[in-house]
Amino acid sequence: MIKISGFTILIILFGNNSVCYSQALAAYTLHLLSGVTAKHAIPLENIIESESLNAERKKQINNEYKLLSKQISNDPKNPDLYLKRALLAEQMGAYSTAKRDIDIAFSLGSTKRELYMVAGRVSYHLTYRQTAINYFSAILDYDSTDSQAYLQRGITKLYVSKSRFNSLKERCEESLPDFEKALQFNPSLVEAYLLYGYTNYKLERTDIAINTLSKALQVKPDRQTTIIMLGEIYLENKQTNEACALFADATNKEIEIPKNLRKACE
Repeated sequence: MIKISGFTILIILFGNNSVCYSQALAAYTLHLLSGVTAKHAIPLENIIESESLNAERKKQINNEYKLLSKQISNDPKNPDLYLKRALLAEQMGAYSTAKRDIDIAFSLGSTKRELYMVAGRVSYHLTYRQTAINYFSAILDYDSTDSQAYLQRGITKLYVSKSRFNSLKERCEESLPDFEKALQFNPSLVEAYLLYGYTNYKLERTDIAINTLSKALQVKPDRQTTIIMLGEIYLENKQTNEACALFADATNKEIEIPKNLRKACE
């Protein structure tokens, strides 16, 4: 029997634009490290569902950025141009640069949802907790069914502490309702299932966590992150048969399971 020391969750959150590899690493890759050893880490390439930011793509983004800068010089009062340039800066991980263009777009009167979303994501990465929450909340004030806004507001509450005394349990309790709302309005949002399952597990609601992650597998059966998380909870809950059946099925589908977890079934 393997005792769980924790999970490593690497989840990519998508806005309206495609998310590139370096952006995932720098901004949207979320790390929950609660005593996890290196052998528990889930390979990043197995769970990132986005294009790689290779040299060609970097060159393309740089060219697009330069072109937008020229367009802004000719049309400096167009907020949409600043929004587009902010999205490019975000993809490159230049969050302070993106924030400057976001601020200008707002000052020019833009009220687009996409601007609020990128503003929230950039604020999250810069650890401006309440600012990020406010941006996502503004979207929800306009559309109370926006699942992505709930998801990303919950992520901000979970991953950015109010203070050094803000415990993980407190953050789980605060963020959980947002993940629940995200699922209510988008039952196919796998990231919300993972985070809702994780927060319930950390709050010692194991049955809810298992049920939630089982639903995530129904939505996307071959997602390695979900399989490993659910299997670890099964092992922690002394449900070895369920864990081993899950790992065996994954292995048959050529989904890699960490060696230390497979040993529990030997």
